[in-house]
Amino acid sequence: MFFYPWKILKGTYKGLNEDVPCVSNLINLITHKDIDGEIVYAVVKALHDHNKELVEVHPGGKDWNLENGLRGMTILFIQH
Repeated sequence: MFFYPWKILKGTYKGLNEDVPCVSNLINLITHKDIDGEIVYAVVKALHDHNKELVEVHPGGKDWNLENGLRGMTILFIQH
């Protein structure tokens, strides 16, 4: 499922004084089928290890965590 129910928590943005129900979509990391798995691992690890900086750039970064990491995950292989 690409879209799922979500809510933007009050205080996430200035002036947001109550939770707002909405829909959300998954974060998609897309790569070429021949990329070295160690590179993929390094990118995901960097996002996890530097979550504080991610949150400073966008409040939604706080949802990038192990608990949410597999939410709605699908693996799609496209070969040409």
